[in-house]
Amino acid sequence: MALLTVAGVFVLRYTAPDLPRPYRVWGYPFTPAVFILLNVVILVFVLQARPVAACASLLTVLAGVLLALLHKRREAP
Repeated sequence: MALLTVAGVFVLRYTAPDLPRPYRVWGYPFTPAVFILLNVVILVFVLQARPVAACASLLTVLAGVLLALLHKRREAP
């Protein structure tokens, strides 16, 4: 989901502010925030129009996030 990718920009800038930034986000923080907001609006409309398909998609994304967190936790020293 592109929403999570763009949200990752905020997370990375917060958790690792000293990393080099070879690519800069134009208009940061407004451009990614607007993108996230518009994606949430689209998600709401999709949930209203096709709730079963949208919930299945959200569960798939949630499962991927949970697996990533479990993998990260397992690799931690």
